Amino acid sequence: MTLSIRKSISINLTMIFLTTLTVFGGVGCGETAEENPAHAVHTGDLVAKRGGRYSFVQGNVIDCKNTSIDYLVGDIRGPSVKRVVINVMRGNIEDGAVSVNVLEGNIINGENVSVNVLIGKDFSGRARIGKQLESDRME
Repeated sequence: MTLSIRKSISINLTMIFLTTLTVFGGVGCGETAEENPAHAVHTGDLVAKRGGRYSFVQGNVIDCKNTSIDYLVGDIRGPSVKRVVINVMRGNIEDGAVSVNVLEGNIINGENVSVNVLIGKDFSGRARIGKQLESDRME
């Protein structure tokens, strides 16, 4: 894939993320992330979290359950990952049961992985993929 196509894909992913935050809400007028935990921003790994909702996570998601993330920059790993829903993700799925709207990265393994748009490869061969685009990105 040429550099201009990769740049275009990155711009599109950013626009999807910003549109999602605008449509589905960021922190409202006068609210802070502490007052409304549904719009939390987390930097670092999420380890064994249950039932959380995050707008942005930069770090890996490890052994989490019932977690919803709007934009993830990091990998998903751990055999205990269950019912994790992500809107836009940049990283790899290494294990678990995950549903992703747009994934830029690879699917290494996973027992119940569903991706609407995959920009990368499915090495597991078991994921449900709506549309797949190849990527030169190596990680």
